[in-house]
Amino acid sequence: MTTTTATAKLDNHPVWKRIVPAAYLFALIVVLGINFLSRIGHDEQRIHEIAFLLLAGLTLVLARSDGLIAFFGASWGGRSLALFFAYGAVAATMAYAPGYAGVEVAMFVLLLAMALAIAAQVQRGGMPVMQIALQALGCAAVLHAVRIVVNYCASFALGTHLEALDFAPGFSNIRFFNHTQTVLLPLLVLLCCLTPRASRLRYLWLTLVSLWWLSIIATTGRGSLLGLAAGVVFAAIVLRRSAVAYLKTFAVTFAGGIAMYVVFLVIVPVLAGNGSFGALDYALERSKNDPSSMRSFIWGNALELIRQHPWFGVGPMHFAHDALRFRLAAHPHDWVLQIAVEWGLPALPLLGFALFQGMSALVRSRAGMSSVEGGSVVLPALLVSGAAVLVDGLVSGLIVMPQSQLAIALYLGFAIAWVRMSAPAAQPPRAAGGATRLATMLILLVALVALAGGVYADVVDVMNDGTPNAAVNRGLRWPRLWELGFF
Repeated sequence: MTTTTATAKLDNHPVWKRIVPAAYLFALIVVLGINFLSRIGHDEQRIHEIAFLLLAGLTLVLARSDGLIAFFGASWGGRSLALFFAYGAVAATMAYAPGYAGVEVAMFVLLLAMALAIAAQVQRGGMPVMQIALQALGCAAVLHAVRIVVNYCASFALGTHLEALDFAPGFSNIRFFNHTQTVLLPLLVLLCCLTPRASRLRYLWLTLVSLWWLSIIATTGRGSLLGLAAGVVFAAIVLRRSAVAYLKTFAVTFAGGIAMYVVFLVIVPVLAGNGSFGALDYALERSKNDPSSMRSFIWGNALELIRQHPWFGVGPMHFAHDALRFRLAAHPHDWVLQIAVEWGLPALPLLGFALFQGMSALVRSRAGMSSVEGGSVVLPALLVSGAAVLVDGLVSGLIVMPQSQLAIALYLGFAIAWVRMSAPAAQPPRAAGGATRLATMLILLVALVALAGGVYADVVDVMNDGTPNAAVNRGLRWPRLWELGFF
C-alpha cells in the first residue's frame, strides 16, 4: 500500500476525521492516561501536566487563538474571572517566592485556555466527539483498573495484606486518586449511559465504574463520597424526572461497587483466613475520633493568615510557606479558604461570582436538553460532576493536584461546550478578531514564560536525580509544587 493510498483511507475514516480536529481534547486525555500509569507518582504527574500545558499553550499562541479574551468579554462571569486572574498576578508579586506564586497563576490560566480550546472543538464536532473522548477516557481508566486487579491478586499470591494504596496505584497518596475520581466518575457513568444496551462494552464500563466505587470505599474517600452525594442531590433537584435515566445508572454502579466490596474485601479475605479488609470499620472509627481529620486545626491557621494578610494574601501556592506554627499541610484543604488566604479576600468574590454564573448557565441549559443528542444524560452528568467538585473541594486539595487539575480542565471543556450547544440559537464558534487575538497571545505568552521560568530548575533536578532540589523544604518555608514541597 502506498503512502498516498494509506493517507486517503485514513482521511475517509469517520473516527479519524473527528479526532484530528479535536487534538487538544485527545492530547489531554492521553496525558490523563499516562498519569494513571505513572510509576513514581506525584512529581512525574506534575511534569506531564507542565509539559502538556507548555506545548498546548504554545500551540494556541501559534494558532493565534482568541479564546481567552473572547471568553472574558462574553459575560459578567468572564469579566469577573479576568479580574480574578489579574488580582492573583498582583498578589504573586508580593509573595515570599514570586516565581512559585507566578507558576500557580500561570497554570490556572493555561488550564482555562485548554478548557476553552476543548470546548470549541467539542462544539464543532458535537456529541460524536464527546462520546469518542469518553471512550478514550474509559480505556485509560480500564488500564489503571487492571493495575488495581493485579495488586489484589498479587496480595493473595504473595500472602501479603492489602493496603489502601493498592487501590490507587501510580498515585503518591490515595487522596490524589480520590480527587480525580470525584471529577471523572460522573463522566464515566455518562459513558455507560451513552453506550447502547446491546453493546458488550456497556458491561465493561459498568464494571469499571463499580470498581472505582470499590476503590473509593476501600480508600475511605469521605470527601469524594460527600461531593458525589451532593452532586446527585443537586441534579435531582434541578432536573427532577429528567435526571432519572442518568441517576438510575449512577445508582446501579454504586450498588455494584458495594457488592464488589462485600465479595472481594470481606467474604474472600475471610475465607482465605486473612480477615476483612476493614475499610468501613476504619472510616467509622476515624470519623468518630477525629471527624475533621485535623482540618479544623488547618482551617484555624488559614483564618489567622487571612487576618494577617487580608488584601493580597500570602501569595498563590504559599499557604505552607507561612504556616509557621506547624508542618502539617501545604494547602488549607478547602478551596474557599485557599483562595482567600493565598490570593487575598477580594479575589474570593471575583472567583465565586464567576463560578455562580457558570453553574447558573449550566442549570439554565436544561431548557435545551432535548435539542442535543443524548442531552437527557449529558446534563445530569455535568451537574453531578460540577457540584461534586465544589463540595469535595471544601474538604480537600482537589484544585491543587496535577491529575485532578487536568480532569477539571476536561470537565470544564465539556460543560462550556454543552452550554453553547444547548442554547436555543446555538452559534458556531466565531472568527477571531485581530485585537482579541493579540491580547490572548500576550496573556498566553506571559503565562508560558512564568510557568517555564518558575519550574525549569526544579524539572532539571527531577529529571537528573528524582528530587526537585530547589524545592526541598528549608526551614519553615515550604513550596507546594512538588511532593517534597510537603504534603
